[in-house]
Amino acid sequence: MIFESIQITLTTIIVLIKLIILGRLFSIFLQNYFKFKARFTIGLLTFTSLIIIENVFTLATILLSIDLLMPLIENIIELMGIIVLYILIAKN
Repeated sequence: MIFESIQITLTTIIVLIKLIILGRLFSIFLQNYFKFKARFTIGLLTFTSLIIIENVFTLATILLSIDLLMPLIENIIELMGIIVLYILIAKN
């Protein structure tokens, strides 16, 4: 029971740190888009958005103790992000 509580707390902290970093990355990419209007930047914004959504679902899973479809939803969102990143890299 104590180990599970520590694990949940650590996982929550890690997810929150990831969300802060991803939020900052999104902000940087958005500033770069307005500055350069590069198509690649739109892809980075999309990729970052998908990873943020995935982490929000992860946080909701942890805080609400919902285990039903969350692994499936998280994997679908992660796959979409990987596809966006692949398309960006493959076209250059």
